[in-house]
Amino acid sequence: MFFFHRFQIFRENTFDFQGINENQLKIFQKATKNLYLKSVCNRLIAISKIQNAKEQNIQFDIKEVWNLLYLSISNLPDGSIISSVGSQGFLSIPLYRYLKDMAEFEFIRLHIWDDSLNQHISTDNRKKFSIHSHAFHARSWILAGSILNERYSVNTTSHKKENSLFEIKYNKTVRKVNKHTSNAVNTKTNVEIKKISKEQYFPFSSYEINAGDYHKSRYIK
Repeated sequence: MFFFHRFQIFRENTFDFQGINENQLKIFQKATKNLYLKSVCNRLIAISKIQNAKEQNIQFDIKEVWNLLYLSISNLPDGSIISSVGSQGFLSIPLYRYLKDMAEFEFIRLHIWDDSLNQHISTDNRKKFSIHSHAFHARSWILAGSILNERYSVNTTSHKKENSLFEIKYNKTVRKVNKHTSNAVNTKTNVEIKKISKEQYFPFSSYEINAGDYHKSRYIK
């Protein structure tokens, strides 16, 4: 017997309470001629490796995982790939999403930075809102090129400043893949901004941003 959700596709021993059976998925991936199922197999194995490394607090092989993710994307027709260009100017391709509620969720996305994407955004707004924080912990792995990340302290002040704090208002599409949009609303709260550090990251390295910390990232050619 095979199963995948309600469809009888994968063998029963492909999944168990401890996760996926990687060997069974690899066998199935090589045997099937269906491009979508090949993509699913490669994606499942890649995400499983990331999740297992996280649970065991160990490093995973970035090259191996990226190769699996690349195959899970490149084998699909262009019209089957979901993507969007965010306000920071990079192309975002969703790879994995777990969502129980806003207090317990996890996203894994591929971000691609390229000057050709500037036509799809307001470069002026990108500059204005380049310093930002996240409501969640974030970690980035660099696959190619280089990223410059700057960290900032942001403190409210009663004195009038050129910078103010904006609050992000999300729409109600959190449960829709790559449709979770937002608006920045000026709170009229004056803030003082000070750069506290600057780091440059190269291929196959990673960096983390804690929830609530302010930073600005950009790619370096």
